[in-house]
Amino acid sequence: MPAALEWLLRKTDASQAILIGHSAGAQLVGLMPNHESISHLVAVSASSGYVGNIKYPTKLAAIFFTFIYIPLAVRWLGYAPAKWIGWGEDLPPMVAMQWAQWCRTPGYLESDFGVGVEHDYYKN
Repeated sequence: MPAALEWLLRKTDASQAILIGHSAGAQLVGLMPNHESISHLVAVSASSGYVGNIKYPTKLAAIFFTFIYIPLAVRWLGYAPAKWIGWGEDLPPMVAMQWAQWCRTPGYLESDFGVGVEHDYYKN
């Protein structure tokens, strides 16, 4: 995301951009060291990814996906094929495992601050 923003600013000669982020594309803006280059954020379907906050019946699918599907797919296939089941893009193994961990934990990615996530800019 930081690289995409830098590319956009260079390509347009702009100093700031309006970001439209869907799901994680909006949730993770606070991890971007260049967040100050975003003048506005339009967040679409960007609630917490924690499975405990999801309503049934989607909650059952999310629990299966994060507790069973991702760990098994990463172990057997070396990545998490999500696109073919309609749950976003295919994910590299470590990205998939980190995301699944966040989704299983109250506090979502905030639970990883100071551990797997060394720096965040949410307060900024």
